[in-house]
Amino acid sequence: MDSFGFGILGGIFSANQPQNDEPEPAPKAESKYEVANDYTPPDVSEITQPIFQKQQKQSNVETLMPVVVGKVLSNINDPNQKLRIFNTPVFGMCLLGRVKKLEKFASMFQFDLEDATGAIKVHFSNVALELDEDDYVQVVGSLVLLSLDNFYVDSQHLSNFGKYSEQVEQRIRYHNVLVAQAAYNLDVAEKLRLQNKHTGRVTDLPGPSTSRKFEELQLGPEYSHVTDEVEILVLKYLKSTADGISKKSSLFQSLSHSYQESDVDAAIQSLIEQSELASVKDHVCLAI
Repeated sequence: MDSFGFGILGGIFSANQPQNDEPEPAPKAESKYEVANDYTPPDVSEITQPIFQKQQKQSNVETLMPVVVGKVLSNINDPNQKLRIFNTPVFGMCLLGRVKKLEKFASMFQFDLEDATGAIKVHFSNVALELDEDDYVQVVGSLVLLSLDNFYVDSQHLSNFGKYSEQVEQRIRYHNVLVAQAAYNLDVAEKLRLQNKHTGRVTDLPGPSTSRKFEELQLGPEYSHVTDEVEILVLKYLKSTADGISKKSSLFQSLSHSYQESDVDAAIQSLIEQSELASVKDHVCLAI
């Protein structure tokens, strides 16, 4: 150390300057902390990564999608595999239904979420939320599959719409449209993937009908109360599509040979009022 406390570097820069043969050591700064020679750095290998990093990584390959309970139940077939719908891994799902068999514990709620297609158990940890039997709720969560007969939805978010009402009915219809749209898009994506993988053309892709064969379809007795010719054709057209869903523009085009767009739109609105159809933006589908 030189007289300025710079050590070797100080000696280099002061080589041309006269130095004392026995320099006095610089006084040590007083400190209230004691130096520990046996200090061991903490082990950070077990510290988990922040949650947002995990979610960001998963979002590249996973899917959050609206579903009905029956679709989840029909795709549970391997406790060692993630839930897949239309050959797509589903990490998170959105379900809407009625609360049944509600059990309230100190740290969680447990209940069966029931819709028109089935029932599935749900766990929810926010016990401060008001929740009662027969309330209609929207659940966003992921499937916890312990075995083929032991599974539940771990809910991270829950919206309570209360008892059945017209508002609840509208939410159910809206959810069903989202389910149909998701199914349509995933089905198309899977068929296009297969088309690229194998030679040949796929001719059964969902979409507007290329012919007028849909007019020959026979509607079931559940539509016996529909007597308007345009409304009947709208129902037949949607019945001819893969998932009962279509863009309005495609529907208008398919019926344009006989009817004005305003007539078709009026028929669609009438069917919506009769709860036979649901509509979101530019899509219309059969009520589920």
